[in-house]
Amino acid sequence: MKRIAFITDIHLDEPSPRNHPIEPYKNLDIVLTDIARREIGEIVFGGDIGAGTAHSHFFASLSPFKLDLVLGNHDKNDEVRPYFDRGVDRNELYYKSEEMEHDVFFLDSSSNSISIGQLKWLQQEMKADKDIVLFIHHPILPIACAADRAFHLGNRDQLVSLLRDVDRQITVFCGHYHMNDDQVLGNIRQICTQSMAFQLVKESTEISVDSSSFGYRIIELSENALNVQSIEFRNGSE
Repeated sequence: MKRIAFITDIHLDEPSPRNHPIEPYKNLDIVLTDIARREIGEIVFGGDIGAGTAHSHFFASLSPFKLDLVLGNHDKNDEVRPYFDRGVDRNELYYKSEEMEHDVFFLDSSSNSISIGQLKWLQQEMKADKDIVLFIHHPILPIACAADRAFHLGNRDQLVSLLRDVDRQITVFCGHYHMNDDQVLGNIRQICTQSMAFQLVKESTEISVDSSSFGYRIIELSENALNVQSIEFRNGSE
């Protein structure tokens, strides 16, 4: 069994966390300490590192772990490349790895859409007869919340249509909306994960911040199963 920690949306050195009583650098340390305590050696980061001034600290902090990542809409490819140079295209950061019985894809939605080049590449690479795990910053299935109405992925219908045509189970891990959510549409299961900085209130009719908690998700991958667990901390706690 492979155990992976999925962490996302830390927003280091950005104004939004400073407008609330939270400490993103402290939260990052708490989460990484907990991951190490659980003896999890692999991390996938789901996007929105924060300002370029924070990249050196961020990547140094994650250096003890095997790291994969996707870019968020607050990230810039040319700022991340000096620390994480992966992928099949120099202009976008997307790539694939094979983990036991799963094909694992990492997509770049930093432009708030998925490029035609990525869609064509993904369609070609999904031809293997394996179930799929897909990491992307933006949710691809609508979530009933104000964040979805304001900040959804521009061409998500194209991506969903492509995935629905695949005769295999697909699990999508995402962030972006700063909340936990788990839903299924046909062969697609989408699991949205809370931010490591602050949350957005799912039930609110407008964008509303909840700065009381932060956390991450543990993913367990085996040949015949995929299990998830949400880990939560309180802001202001040691």
